[in-house]
Amino acid sequence: MGILSPADPGTAASNASDASVGQSTDRSASDSGAPAAAERRALSGFERFYRTNYATVTRLASSRCGSLAVAEELAQEAFVAAHSRWRRISRFDRPDLWVRRVVINRSISHRRRLASERTALERISQRVTDRAEPELPDDEVWLALRELSPRQAEVLALVYIEDRPIAEVAEILELGEETIRTHLKRGRAALAARLAAAGNEVET
Repeated sequence: MGILSPADPGTAASNASDASVGQSTDRSASDSGAPAAAERRALSGFERFYRTNYATVTRLASSRCGSLAVAEELAQEAFVAAHSRWRRISRFDRPDLWVRRVVINRSISHRRRLASERTALERISQRVTDRAEPELPDDEVWLALRELSPRQAEVLALVYIEDRPIAEVAEILELGEETIRTHLKRGRAALAARLAAAGNEVET
């Protein structure tokens, strides 16, 4: 009557083929999902690590640099570095020690940079004034320096911050030494004028 019985060879072969296709599909899905699952586990592990250690790492950074805002920035930089290397760092016995070492090193670099800036500011202030004046806030001097023309700012930075002689400055900027001296003289005068305009009497 045209109806196949359960024992019909065609039906059995079809069922076997369907089962094989289904198993193959399941295996493919499983294989393709394995890397994604591993990635999710790694991300989940880093999130736990971040949430567990962020507050204490920030406090550590704050104790080294004395500023909560800077400490938060240093801590975030350390965790970003940890995240980019998480597959390797997560295998360490104490990844929390690694991130603390990073934040300490960055805190040291930050203090060194502040010390260099402070020294440079003192030297600039001494050279742009001929008489004793109340000490100027650091941010006012840096702001005035940034407002100079790019060339004047470059010359002042190379001479006062990096303590380079005129000949080296000329070589770096590919200008003549007399041109460097002209930019230096005008830059000092412009810096003094801007500081005076900001309410500080500075003589040139």
